Amino acid sequence: MNNNSLLNRFCAYVKIDTQADENSKTYPSTKGQLELGKMLVKELHEIGIKDAYQTEYGLVFGTIPNNAGRSIPTIAWVAHMDTSPETSGKNVAPHYS
Repeated sequence: MNNNSLLNRFCAYVKIDTQADENSKTYPSTKGQLELGKMLVKELHEIGIKDAYQTEYGLVFGTIPNNAGRSIPTIAWVAHMDTSPETSGKNVAPHYS
């Protein structure tokens, strides 16, 4: 994976309005969070994470197979897909050179 690929993917992610809605009665609180999760699952499948999936609550899970040649514990990486309700997530247009 090269730097241009990473930059392009990051710029695609930030264009999705994932702003949290504190008044929402649903989980996740906005549809943009589900949209980003679907994109991430697709990308995980594309890089070979066969068991990647998104729950009805927008959580994304997947397992990277062990290639260490010995038994090691599974590690979990956790990150938020929502952005602060205090700042708009609409119409983000990243610029880079």
